[in-house]
Amino acid sequence: MRTLMAIVTVAAACVPPAAALETTRQLIQNGAPRLALDRVQQLQPRDPKDPRGPEWETLRFSLLATLGRDEEVLARAAALPPALPERELREALTMAVRAAVAAGRGPLARRYAARALWELNAGADETRVLRLAVIESYVAERDGDAAFRAMLRFQQDYQPLDRGVAARFVEALLDLGMEHEAVNWLASLDDAGAAKLLLRLRANLVSAESALAEARTRLAKGADAGYWRVIAEAGARQG
Repeated sequence: MRTLMAIVTVAAACVPPAAALETTRQLIQNGAPRLALDRVQQLQPRDPKDPRGPEWETLRFSLLATLGRDEEVLARAAALPPALPERELREALTMAVRAAVAAGRGPLARRYAARALWELNAGADETRVLRLAVIESYVAERDGDAAFRAMLRFQQDYQPLDRGVAARFVEALLDLGMEHEAVNWLASLDDAGAAKLLLRLRANLVSAESALAEARTRLAKGADAGYWRVIAEAGARQG
């Protein structure tokens, strides 16, 4: 086994850098992120001045994030090479923000987001992703007031609000017991979505009996499992 690994390592070292990167990306496209990460660990240049170093580092970040290895993402983010180009640095920080949210480290997520937004001139798509991640960080900390304020600012800047985002805002606020604030997005919700019916139930805009009947009808037609939550809450109200 050791002999085989040695042969593989030597063979990998002989692959031209450009071809090595391309082969590693092909592994990702073929659904083999673990093999791709092993390859990155073998072939990523150790010299910080290597011109292809930033590409390898960004690829490593992406693979660690894909595999859910959040603490490793954060460890590498804390030691990012100072010479990393701005674009690659923004990408790495964006992945670090998501990892920090997933790891329940909200303040760290917001610190990285602020750096990407204000120091590195994040583009429009990156800015949207980062702002949503900041909202999620507040939700994870159960800081409803901060989350709600951030949601309102997001809505002002991204009108009309995407229905999926509106549903996520409502679900988060309902989990925080803030149904009155969630009503702000009632009109933005999909009529066929469970979030709208649950919000109407919580806001006393529909009776428990009506909500229960509608949820059962939706589920019978193959609707999403969110309607089970409506059934549970409507049933609890009925005793």
